[in-house]
Amino acid sequence: MRTDAFRYTYRGTWLQLVRPMTLSGTITPAIAGTIWAGGRGTVRPGLFLLFITAALLVQMSANVLNDYFDFKKGQDEEKWTAGPATPGHAAFNQLPLLAGGMIAAAMALGILIAIKSGGWVLWAGAFSILAALFYSAGRRPLSSVGLGETVAAVFLGFTVALLAYGIQDVPFSPSIFAVALPFAFLITGMILTNNIRDLEKDRPFRCTVPLIIGRRRARLLLAVLVAGAYVTVLVFTVMGVFPSAALFTFLAIPWSLRLLRLLREGAPRHDELAAMPAAAKQHWVFGFLFISGLLLG
Repeated sequence: MRTDAFRYTYRGTWLQLVRPMTLSGTITPAIAGTIWAGGRGTVRPGLFLLFITAALLVQMSANVLNDYFDFKKGQDEEKWTAGPATPGHAAFNQLPLLAGGMIAAAMALGILIAIKSGGWVLWAGAFSILAALFYSAGRRPLSSVGLGETVAAVFLGFTVALLAYGIQDVPFSPSIFAVALPFAFLITGMILTNNIRDLEKDRPFRCTVPLIIGRRRARLLLAVLVAGAYVTVLVFTVMGVFPSAALFTFLAIPWSLRLLRLLREGAPRHDELAAMPAAAKQHWVFGFLFISGLLLG
């Protein structure tokens, strides 16, 4: 545990601090859930904007807290430099204030959404905020006990899509779970990619899935997760749940293959470091191709 962390400044910009490339984990399932609702009733655009803003604030706060607690525990020293904050860069002690402000704003938006769509939203939002907080915080954060992938699947895979659908003026349909499932596969794969990349760095600090099952099996699991997103779309399209245009997602296969290639057996370190941006790009491309297919359908 670092005792001098307060003396450090984040090397990246404020924008880099919230990891914008990972925000597809919120944006694409929220849009897909809303489109699915639009096919079954009336969509209120204002409510959608409130929701996606609140959801993004929660995810960004989780990203900020992750950097805060990781450095506090002695990790990711390369992201920080000794000295006072400079314009465009955050001091270590500013991170909890930033994350707290985001969470407070998300809670205020959640109350507005609940007024318009039902009190149940408050419970879902509260659990999402707790997951964002305890993903990195505490003596045994969720990310340190092999639950990072599970938390991502539940809250950035299913919860975002289901909430985006549920707050609209439409009857419940179990088909929304089918819409959320590919996103659950993809975001789980993104977290797993991060943990494969950081396997040796994480070893002294946490117990991630790759550390539990080994690098080779973790790479195999990643391939299964990536394939699972495409198989899900194919199966539900054949079943008639999704329109045939949903198969546009198969145009994202080159991005998926590149991700798997970067984490191949014996890959050099620079390929492993490139894997996380590749996983984020895969999520963006797959997500918007899927959204396009739902719109055209």
